[in-house]
Amino acid sequence: QVLQPAIEMADGYPMEGQTARYIEHERKEIEQWPDSKRLFFPNPGGKAPEPGQLFRQPELAATLRKLVDAERQALAAGA
Repeated sequence: QVLQPAIEMADGYPMEGQTARYIEHERKEIEQWPDSKRLFFPNPGGKAPEPGQLFRQPELAATLRKLVDAERQALAAGA
């Protein structure tokens, strides 16, 4: 339950205009890291998300779900 809001955000939310502009403004910095570049410039031609575009972080969502599952298993085992 604690991670549910984070999982929902990672599954996707509409990108805010201010955030979209900031990502584009910080392009040179973000592009230094391949994983960040792939995440923050997902559109064809390596463009930043547009305001209102659904911004998804599927790898983060999967990691959070694994944490939830591991905690459930630990609790079921009496940890």
